[in-house]
Amino acid sequence: MNKGNNLAQNTLMLSAGNVLSKGIHFILVIFVSHWLSAESYGTFDVVCTYVTLLLPVLSLSTGEAMFRFSVIAKTREEQSVYITNGFLLVACNLGVCIVVIGVLATIGVFPVFSLLAFLFLLMAQLLNYYLQAFLRAIKKLKLYTMGNIVFTVMVVIFSIVFVYLFGYGLVGLICAYAASYMAANILIICFAGFWNYVLIAAVSKSVIKRMIRYSLPLVPNDVSWWVLNVSDRQIILMALGATFNGIYAIANKIPSLCTSIFSVFGISWQQNIVEQMEKEEWGK
Repeated sequence: MNKGNNLAQNTLMLSAGNVLSKGIHFILVIFVSHWLSAESYGTFDVVCTYVTLLLPVLSLSTGEAMFRFSVIAKTREEQSVYITNGFLLVACNLGVCIVVIGVLATIGVFPVFSLLAFLFLLMAQLLNYYLQAFLRAIKKLKLYTMGNIVFTVMVVIFSIVFVYLFGYGLVGLICAYAASYMAANILIICFAGFWNYVLIAAVSKSVIKRMIRYSLPLVPNDVSWWVLNVSDRQIILMALGATFNGIYAIANKIPSLCTSIFSVFGISWQQNIVEQMEKEEWGK
């Protein structure tokens, strides 16, 4: 009975923040579609699509490995080992990405300002990707939900400021989302005391190898889901252009809202299973 109660509580808690966030996002799209052309919004959707592809690649899905090992750690010091080494992996891979983007900007492959906005969004979302796994590992689901709500509220505020008031257009919308992720990240870092879990002395080559062995097979899985869920947008972009992709992205908001609601159950189910594993292992 306790297992069922925990699952129900986790699902309700995560659903509250998720449904509220997606609902506000849906309303925001109505206004953004008036402030931007369909082509600009289609380009923004493509940018977000590529960021979601890079997240598991750059992080090597380390967040999942950190969650798996940290949540069953018997002491806070043991948790710190996995949290520290996971964060180190993410930071190193992000550093390589920054160098690559810097080279692209130097040789003029893409406009510098657009690349900087893309990099800002990638950095902010990658950090948020890891911090959310961190919150699940230390079992602070209320803060997890609060982070999603803060992100959504800040998206609305920054979108109005950057896109509507300042008229920065596509780059303004990208920066609005990046700044919102950073606001949520600051909230998580401050209220969860993230710095207390990241210790230089905890860096371990053997732990990094263990985490990579666990997480590396998850990368093709995440990429496959990306192909399954958003590859149609790439086909529309190549065949019809960014304008039609923008129309499709706006129309896709309702089904994506439904999908996100069902995905919440998967997260809470995983949380509940790992917590039960923890109790059984500690009981031995």
